Amino acid sequence: MAFPWPKRLPKNGVNVLKRFGILLLAITAISGCYFPSDFTADLQLDREGRYRFTYVGKLTDVSMARRLVRGDLQGIDLQKRVEIAERDMRRDNSFKEIQYEEKARFDIKYQREGYIVAERSFDFVRLSSRFLTLKYNRNTGEITLIGGKPNEKQANALEEAGIEFKGVLRVWTNVQPDKHNSKKIEPRGRLIVYSWDIENIHQPVPLFKFKPQPLQ
Repeated sequence: MAFPWPKRLPKNGVNVLKRFGILLLAITAISGCYFPSDFTADLQLDREGRYRFTYVGKLTDVSMARRLVRGDLQGIDLQKRVEIAERDMRRDNSFKEIQYEEKARFDIKYQREGYIVAERSFDFVRLSSRFLTLKYNRNTGEITLIGGKPNEKQANALEEAGIEFKGVLRVWTNVQPDKHNSKKIEPRGRLIVYSWDIENIHQPVPLFKFKPQPLQ
């Protein structure tokens, strides 16, 4: 399987890579390894704290992308680096589908189930690349879902690079939250769906809090 990367780019292609380089410098501190985009993320969450999380969308491997911008990866070296990234993701068996696209971007499907009261915390993509955190606080007895985002300087650099941070997050639940900031709430049978349409990186991060019931 070949991963072609042209030795010479047209002028507009060079500009794209320059913008991409700005992006990478901006998000290294907050994304660690992977940066999500163009996604649909669904979290099914019950009163006791059992959950199922599904993410379908793109992930950019930041370290690979930096090397592409510098021109360090071409041909067989790029193919090997893609294989390394795939092996890294597959260490987490919640990655169900991984397909390399281009320019360090992967199309992925991720699905995980668990009981957050016992686990205490779950970070997607991972601890060093937190797009979303679900956690249980033993002291307060609360379960909190909270999103992650870069600081203002990094967010402005993302926009300058022409990179859009867009997607949809939905929480499907029978829980009555103590606090949330969803602006779109819909009944779906016995469940309520709380949705966040993420249209830019400056939006407030999603937030959803409640106190779980004991396991039945």
